[in-house]
Amino acid sequence: MNIQCPQCKIVNAPDARFCKNCGAAFALLPVKTNNNSIKPLFWLLGLLGLALFIGGVGIINESSNDKAQVASQANFAPQTIQTATPLPTLAELKSETDRLLKLNIDDYDFADLKPFDKQLDLLRAVPKESKDYAQAQAMFKKLIKKTAPVAAANALLGAKPESSTYDGRVEPVVRYLKATMNDYEDSEWIEWSPVFKLKRQGELFWAVRLKLRGKNAFGAKILKNMLFYIRNNEVVATQDLPF
Repeated sequence: MNIQCPQCKIVNAPDARFCKNCGAAFALLPVKTNNNSIKPLFWLLGLLGLALFIGGVGIINESSNDKAQVASQANFAPQTIQTATPLPTLAELKSETDRLLKLNIDDYDFADLKPFDKQLDLLRAVPKESKDYAQAQAMFKKLIKKTAPVAAANALLGAKPESSTYDGRVEPVVRYLKATMNDYEDSEWIEWSPVFKLKRQGELFWAVRLKLRGKNAFGAKILKNMLFYIRNNEVVATQDLPF
């Protein structure tokens, strides 16, 4: 159906939006739609919305359950509280100090002095404002006096040489024998003593005794009983002993 321009009365084509003569705009006519074609679209959109709603509810419930579980674990999980280790009482400090002061530590090395070091640290930790400070310092000085000679001796001697758990050998002595014997490979160890601390003419040494069979300068087999003096993991002197 042709459209007549309300301004200039010129007839225009049915699908014209503007007048071809004066350019006036025509009002848009309502477009008829097929309601039957729209209904499936509404059904599809409705189902999609329902699915999204159900999925959203599930996510919300799952999130709520997770939060509840976390809250439950937070409420009932065992709590670990870090607390400082309390210092021993004065009576406990005195008891341990007296025990250490009674020990014979002449043969001790640095490793053996660890209990003394621990006790000295505990006594040192008593604060000045404490009523036990003076007594703690008195015990501290006694332990220092007892351990000072051992510490000085160990600084001079070095670490205590170790004896082999297999055959008792002491490596500094083995090295010395290899360097000095006429026929070391043909020698035979009879007996090793444990390593001990020995004072000789006022000086301290690590010492070990060894009975061995070897050759003399003439190639004859002889049996010897020897004492080896050791400092800083080296033999510094030897002594022949009677059997």
